[in-house]
Amino acid sequence: MLPYYRDVGVMLVLGVTPFEVLLGLLAKAGDPSSGGRQMSCHWSYPAARVVMRSSVIVANLPHAADIAYASKLRGLAEVTIAYFGEGATSEGDFHEALNFASIHRLLVIFFCENNGYAISESTEKQMAVRHVAERARGYGMRHATVDGNDVLAVYEETRWSVEEARRRGAPKLIEASTYRLGPHT
Repeated sequence: MLPYYRDVGVMLVLGVTPFEVLLGLLAKAGDPSSGGRQMSCHWSYPAARVVMRSSVIVANLPHAADIAYASKLRGLAEVTIAYFGEGATSEGDFHEALNFASIHRLLVIFFCENNGYAISESTEKQMAVRHVAERARGYGMRHATVDGNDVLAVYEETRWSVEEARRRGAPKLIEASTYRLGPHT
């Protein structure tokens, strides 16, 4: 799993405690991600197989495809999940990761958290398609759009997509449509 900066909820589900989240935010030695030596919300949690992300916005997507490729070469049925924001879809690494995953039929789910703004630009100024998930068509990849504010819908779509990836032997792009509660910074 390669979570995004915003994925406190994902990390809590995987077993990180609220206290451990605070340790990371306050750069304390007990921070399970880095012992307080990394920027906050740069998650790492070896017990749950969470890979620390790069500070570069979309660099985790090629990493996710590479991890899924390594799993495939080892004959494992592991599914890799990478989370990112919609602004990342305007970067080359997004397209390279989806293309590589599709060509090699990798068990990877690309999970876009679309809050309608790529830092400070609305999605209408970032892309010509209405939904990020539509971009998957260019790679022959299955896709889904889900209400990102409905935790049960997100859970069900993710669970189904993991099973589907294993069954079909192919990647998928999920878009969770949500909204931003406050400014970027």
